[in-house]
Amino acid sequence: MIQFVEVDPEKLLNDAVARYEAVSGKTLYPGDEHYMFLAQMVQLIVSCKGDVNSAANQNLLRFCTGGVLNEYGKQYTVERIPAQTASASIQFSLSAPIGFAVTVPSGTRVTPDGQLVFMLQSDVIILAGQIAAQGIVLAAAPGSQYNGFLPGQIQNIIDPVEYVSSCSNVTVASGGADEESDDSYRERIRQHWEAISTAGSRESYEYWAKTASSDIADTRAVKTSPGVVTVYVLMNGAAVPSQAILDAVSTVCSEEKHRPLTDNVIISAAQTKAYNINLTYYVSSGRSTEVTNIQTAVNKAVNDFISAQKTHLGGNLNPDSLRSALLTAGAYRIDMTEPAYTELLPQEVAVAGTDNVTYGGIL
Repeated sequence: MIQFVEVDPEKLLNDAVARYEAVSGKTLYPGDEHYMFLAQMVQLIVSCKGDVNSAANQNLLRFCTGGVLNEYGKQYTVERIPAQTASASIQFSLSAPIGFAVTVPSGTRVTPDGQLVFMLQSDVIILAGQIAAQGIVLAAAPGSQYNGFLPGQIQNIIDPVEYVSSCSNVTVASGGADEESDDSYRERIRQHWEAISTAGSRESYEYWAKTASSDIADTRAVKTSPGVVTVYVLMNGAAVPSQAILDAVSTVCSEEKHRPLTDNVIISAAQTKAYNINLTYYVSSGRSTEVTNIQTAVNKAVNDFISAQKTHLGGNLNPDSLRSALLTAGAYRIDMTEPAYTELLPQEVAVAGTDNVTYGGIL
């Protein structure tokens, strides 16, 4: 943070003692009760100065957070993206056909694990002579924790329905997202000037694409042919965007004030650039008692490197960044054969394949 006011406890105490001595004509020593009183007062002054610096930094986009950041964004009509609710298609089944229709009422609750709950959005009617019918369930609360349940995993009915023997989701639960983070929101506020453009600038398309969901980690607009712009979408964790997300991005990027009439806008998932990690690391003999801690730190450094590559499109895959992190973690020597330095296309994200990290011993 920026230091708007100086905070130096030692200097403040020295100044306070000097002022007292100048007025009283007495010399103060650390054991003197007046000296100790001044020392206590300096702690309060330091705390107040810290509060002043903190409050002043909240006026700067780079440092403001939470509710203050929300108010900052409102000045430019940039709202924080709220949390969003996951959904899935689900099938309700009978054990055998019967001669009349069976209705699964709206609001029927189902769950994959007994903790996270999904609710049926409208009545599902299993017609006479049929054995199953499908509907849509929405998560009971917004958030990304409801995403990723594969077909067949949402299979427990909380509210029993007569004649209905089972349920099973037929699509992956998707579309849930947490409230937009401060970092993501701050970056969108920075980009808001580009949103004013009606000339189809790269930054304008990327800005509007990010407004579709807080679960979008990055976007990149690329001119793929004359008059054609492809907007690539990277989700958090490099997950594959659902069709609902792609449709939402397409809608927001195709509005009349966001897209020139001459542009044909295509929305696509980010392209994956696979890489492997293959290395052996060693620990110096001088740190032989720290091997366990160093191994833990090395594994964390590798995982952090893998995660960091999934947060952005384009750029490069730089093994020197991984090497630096491993040395910081405590490795003494590193023999690395993969990954190799790789320049990524603007629409590519680096995603790790095999992860072979070997402890080679003590040198």
